[in-house]
Amino acid sequence: MNIKNKTLIIQNCLQHYRVPFYDKLRLGLSKQGIQLDLIYGDGDASSRKRGGMASLPWGTPVKNHIIKIFGIELLWQPALKYIKDYDLIIVGQENKFLLNYILFIFQIFGGPRIAMWGHGITARACNLSLIRNFVKKTYSRLPFWWFAYTKKSKDTVSSFGYPPEKITVVENSIDTQSLREASLAITDTEKRSILDKYGLIGENTCIYCGSLYKEKNLSFLIDACDILANKVRNFELIIIGSGEERPFVEEKARQYSWIKYFGDRYDREKAELFNCSKLLLMPGAVGLAILDSFVFGKPIVTTDNPYNGPEIVYLDNGNNGMMTSYDATEYTSAIIKLLEDSALYAKIQKGALGSGQRYSIDRMVNNFVTGVEKILAIAQGLKTTYRWI
Repeated sequence: MNIKNKTLIIQNCLQHYRVPFYDKLRLGLSKQGIQLDLIYGDGDASSRKRGGMASLPWGTPVKNHIIKIFGIELLWQPALKYIKDYDLIIVGQENKFLLNYILFIFQIFGGPRIAMWGHGITARACNLSLIRNFVKKTYSRLPFWWFAYTKKSKDTVSSFGYPPEKITVVENSIDTQSLREASLAITDTEKRSILDKYGLIGENTCIYCGSLYKEKNLSFLIDACDILANKVRNFELIIIGSGEERPFVEEKARQYSWIKYFGDRYDREKAELFNCSKLLLMPGAVGLAILDSFVFGKPIVTTDNPYNGPEIVYLDNGNNGMMTSYDATEYTSAIIKLLEDSALYAKIQKGALGSGQRYSIDRMVNNFVTGVEKILAIAQGLKTTYRWI
């Protein structure tokens, strides 16, 4: 087998928060003599509604084709013409990606090794039928290697019968360093002008930051905050993000003066709004947003809802954030306690900032590079000759 040390990642879409990761991963692999390329589509209906799409000058964009069969949405990415010379191809886990099945067939007949990158079972998978979950579990055993988001993801994939020694835990992250630098650049003297800029009081201001879709339980959040607005002096809720539930949020922002909706905000503006806040409120579907809590030192308050992503394992309840049952009374009580108990707030804030030192995009890149090196080393050792395409 002629190992050319060429790796390709194929993704459904390129989201804004992933751009720094791909740039750093490409640099990290190049230092090991490994070429990385990226093919990314323009998303599906759900990801397009969420927004936050980006582009990369060194990546190859393709136009996805959505196919619906018996009400099931499938996705085809026209990328076959690009994949001939790669030793390793890394794909997303979604079983609706038709290209993946073709790549698995190529792998059987001597084509490039296929690695899968994902959650294990996604937080939204609890909405799937038993048959689709069975297909997902079976299909997830097909790749040569696995890049699991977190230890929880690894445990999930292992439970399917996949060999744990062929799973790399990447510790999914965002570019926390850039966010930290943006936050630290905001001086105390600037904070008053920032509050004025956004029309905020800044006394008991909380924030929600993330995509706006059903599993985020935004109606629960707003109902809980309506209780808080009647119990907590100068309570405000900043909402950052976009998605299919945006019209609902905009309607509620018109209804309640304490809701301040800002749409998508990134980098410096995102840091400014977090600096105006005391807590990150996210009662549903916690994913990478937990890292915002850690970076900015704004304790997260969430619930034990069924939609939490694998990154929920980063939460140490009572030490770097808080989790309650999915009950509005318990949830609001926890928030009020944090807003009123300065000692408890300081303890959890310290824990959050400490966790922010552990989870970083550099750590994720190092884990990913190690996994890619292992795969290519194994492929080199197999010394198989093949012809394909």
